[in-house]
Amino acid sequence: MVPTVSDTLHKLVYEHSTKQTDGRGPAGDGWNLPERSVVIMDEASMVDTYLLHQYAEIAEEKNWRTILVGDHRQLDAVDAGGMFAELVNDPDVVTVELDTLHRFEHDWEADASHQLRLQDPTAIDTYQRQGRIHDDHDQAAAIGAVADEAFDGIIDGRDVLVMAPTNAIVDTLNTTLTERLVDAGWFHPDDRIDIAGRTFYRGQPVVTRSNNRTLTYGPDSEWVRNGDRWTVNAATPDELYLTNLDNHHGRALPVEYIAAGHLTVDYASTVNRAQGATVDEARVTVDEARVIIGDRTNAKQLYVGATRGRCANHIHTAPPEHDPDNHSPTTRSPNGRRQVLSKPRSSVNPTVSARSLDGVSSANSLSTETTRPMVTTMLLPDPIRPQQKMTARRRRSADSSRSTSAAGDPSEDETEHHQQPH
Repeated sequence: MVPTVSDTLHKLVYEHSTKQTDGRGPAGDGWNLPERSVVIMDEASMVDTYLLHQYAEIAEEKNWRTILVGDHRQLDAVDAGGMFAELVNDPDVVTVELDTLHRFEHDWEADASHQLRLQDPTAIDTYQRQGRIHDDHDQAAAIGAVADEAFDGIIDGRDVLVMAPTNAIVDTLNTTLTERLVDAGWFHPDDRIDIAGRTFYRGQPVVTRSNNRTLTYGPDSEWVRNGDRWTVNAATPDELYLTNLDNHHGRALPVEYIAAGHLTVDYASTVNRAQGATVDEARVTVDEARVIIGDRTNAKQLYVGATRGRCANHIHTAPPEHDPDNHSPTTRSPNGRRQVLSKPRSSVNPTVSARSLDGVSSANSLSTETTRPMVTTMLLPDPIRPQQKMTARRRRSADSSRSTSAAGDPSEDETEHHQQPH
């Protein structure tokens, strides 16, 4: 079996560029991949153009083959991005698109998710007919309705993913659900833990929000990653003891990590952070100017948020908190509900951003010319599972000696960059 290493793209670029520029020595042995290695970059649409360019220069020098996996109709990079979509449409880049859905329990929902992906307004009518769109009076009512459903799911043992467009709404949902669970006796007052100005309960799910390679744990020296999910066990004044829900190993987090805001309750998540999730049921909370998600919600966020659940996906809408001139579409208007599907991500023009770096053309750096590294893009809508192996129009070698998976996740500066600006 060919050995595979999985880590962040930022780390790979750091080892081959920043580390040497800072005089910290050559790339570590685990990062000095041999010629003709295959680098698989997951969630490629979320990689910003400058980082992709930095990687492309390294890959060209090292003669690596690169496979970009993702869906250009899902969320973009927070910084200037759009290069993945450019490569998908480049006739010189080999692209394989998968077309079989496996996630959804109901056939109609599989079809409707495809309509959402293509920004087809008729998808709204389908979700409405199926009772999946819930009109709430205002943002507080939407939060309350979603909290009710999430509370019932927790009590019943169902896997319900709650999503919201901003960190502020996520915090409100987490606080609301915690209070309801305490009131219901789910958590005992004696289980309360106050540390670093924050409150947790024994047995409560939490999530780490910042990479920290110095915080290692377990027999394989795993390190604390952004997005890791844990259960709270106990605490001292200086540490919080957790168990990782995936590998079941324990780690004590220092009070400094918690005080920096890098550990939060995990009942709700932003749409961006939830992109990779699949659960039995998903409920999307939307704020402000309505059309299926708030006035700051675009078609890509809607597509991601409304397709996480396997059995059911519910969309909660509310009018904007303050819109005296009626600039935003009302959720009660059929045209308003459709308008969000015509909204690409408004903060960045992907085509312009992909080509606007001064003196840089990542498209050229990621060329498929015979003398350059091979790049294959794979369109992988999240609900789709691979059914076939990719074939390349031009092959360098099928004899790859090492492969690595470099996901486009938060950078080496230990902060989370995947939250939608607000």
